[in-house]
Amino acid sequence: MDILAEETGTRRDLTDQPWPGAPSWYTDGSSFLIEGKRKAGAVVVDGKKVIWASALPEGTSAQKAELIALIQALREAKGKIVNIYTDSRYAFATAHIHGAIYRQRGLLTSAGKDIKNKEEILALLEAILAPKKVAIIHCPGHQRGEDLVAKGNRMADLVSKQVAQGAMILTEKGNLPKSPEDIT
Repeated sequence: MDILAEETGTRRDLTDQPWPGAPSWYTDGSSFLIEGKRKAGAVVVDGKKVIWASALPEGTSAQKAELIALIQALREAKGKIVNIYTDSRYAFATAHIHGAIYRQRGLLTSAGKDIKNKEEILALLEAILAPKKVAIIHCPGHQRGEDLVAKGNRMADLVSKQVAQGAMILTEKGNLPKSPEDIT
């Protein structure tokens, strides 16, 4: 992957290894059906508090929600050094390699049609330049461990689902709930 990333990467210093001493942020996008309606939400958390969270328009796909969460993390990290964790292989690969390849190919499929999530991919390619230094790291989703990455990812997952359902309205950065019972 390193050789491919060097040839087609979105940013020369983008890495998938954490920057020592940098804060760790966790992103998640959720999309699911409730009573026949597709609900979606996206969040950025630091393991203790919400950095950004939003319900997304009805019908938003899981992949689009994951891209939106990553874009917002990158925008919030403008001028900073940060480690951003995502459990989305799609968002991870788009940031590291596929986004640049899509751009080189004119954002078209092999059949000559627009790629899915074109606007979000373009926004990601722009936002990826905002941080001073950034590591975008893939982490497994739905892990039960007690390490910081597993806990941060679980919290992002929990909050993104709650935000998608409209159960949580955030007007400013706030503390994350400790468990589902803490969300009202």
